Amino acid sequence: MMNSFTEGMTLCEEAGLPQDKLLEVLDLGAMANPMFKMKGNNIINGKYDAHFPLKHAQKDMRLVRSSSSSSSSSSHPTGVTADVD
Repeated sequence: MMNSFTEGMTLCEEAGLPQDKLLEVLDLGAMANPMFKMKGNNIINGKYDAHFPLKHAQKDMRLVRSSSSSSSSSSHPTGVTADVD
């Protein structure tokens, strides 16, 4: 979800559209959420501080990988990313 959101913010910037208008539009519909407001304003202001330790993200990806290894789903990108130190 965040990936799609940030791609939308980037598309606005590249197209010369105000990013704050995208935030306004998203806030009017079913996709409205506090995360988009907070992250959107940070993106507009050029603030990209990490708010989640990488070790915790890797832990989550390792859990996904171990869960998917016992099922028929494939999560190759998750597996590769989980191994990055």
